[in-house]
Amino acid sequence: MEISQFYNLGLSKSNPNRLVAGAQDNGTEMLTNATWDAIRGSDGMECAIDHYDEDVIYAEYQYGGLRKSYNGGNNWDNIKPVSYEGPWNTPYEMHAVNNNLIVVGYNEVYRSTTGGMIWDSISYGVTGGAEIQSIALAPSDENYIYAASYSKIKVTKDAGLSWTYIKPGLANYNMTDIAVATNNPDRAWVTFSDYNNIHKVYETNNAGSSWTNISGSNLPELPVNCIVYQGGANDDLYIGTDVGVYYKNNTMTEWIPFNDGLPNVIVKELEIHYDEGTISAATYGRGIWESPLNTLSSVSTNNLEKLDCTIYPNPANDKITISANTSGINVSIFTLTGQKVIETTSKTISVSSLAKGCYIVELESNGIIKREKLVIK
Repeated sequence: MEISQFYNLGLSKSNPNRLVAGAQDNGTEMLTNATWDAIRGSDGMECAIDHYDEDVIYAEYQYGGLRKSYNGGNNWDNIKPVSYEGPWNTPYEMHAVNNNLIVVGYNEVYRSTTGGMIWDSISYGVTGGAEIQSIALAPSDENYIYAASYSKIKVTKDAGLSWTYIKPGLANYNMTDIAVATNNPDRAWVTFSDYNNIHKVYETNNAGSSWTNISGSNLPELPVNCIVYQGGANDDLYIGTDVGVYYKNNTMTEWIPFNDGLPNVIVKELEIHYDEGTISAATYGRGIWESPLNTLSSVSTNNLEKLDCTIYPNPANDKITISANTSGINVSIFTLTGQKVIETTSKTISVSSLAKGCYIVELESNGIIKREKLVIK
């Protein structure tokens, strides 16, 4: 895997020792501990792992062949929402908190709240017929979606009911990626390709009503391929270029190399594992690399771990009990396809009516949410 040409990667929040990655000519590969397994063929593209169940995996082959596995890549369901082909590396994203919210871009934007089982077309002429190349969701607001072709970009604040064109103020070069702040849906960044060091990264604080060029003068005259924002830090930003990773935070005016130990290589995607304090890079030609973050976040991933509670027994067959450090807890149980099957405020719950298999238990108290995997045997 040391010379694999990876386009994308997806980390597991529930198991930090697992990741999936999509590779040119080598399909989708899964790394568990130190073992690589080929789990899909063709050209592997964007991939993701469910936040709460490491065996639920999304993979894609060229031109938007979107698939989903419920058993760690042994079997796959076709969840592609359209019959036509998308771009070479069709973009899609799982929401940072809601694992059942998936948005994908072909010529239009499609949104699913059921983990890809049912799709809604939520745009019309969003990019004037051009293929969508980038999709970004706001972690703090499920209704915000940014979508871009190479030359046009729009945003919706109401889950696709209306879209606003936000290209004015941006450079006239090919857009390559979008990132959204974890705590503010109106704050976003866009990166650009082309061979200059002037127009590489732009920032907005008002959902694209205006843009600020934050490229500085220290970046190489090469494409910027991807960007990731680190929440709970100092507005830390990481970008992947054709010669490695660069970094800046809100105390800096210039980007600096972040390449200790990393080869001089094209970086296609970056992803942060908050609980591990690491950032991983999918490179085109030198495999997958991992580094400690420059700054550790002050909060865990999306505040999911602040609600202290336990579900027992797990696995279960007739009832479960919720032990929590707070009163007034709301409990919802979902199938892996997003169907809500139980909703209650009781801490002792009968599950005898549920079929055998895996479920997601969502616990909510005072606006704090925690989700856990439940096995019914």
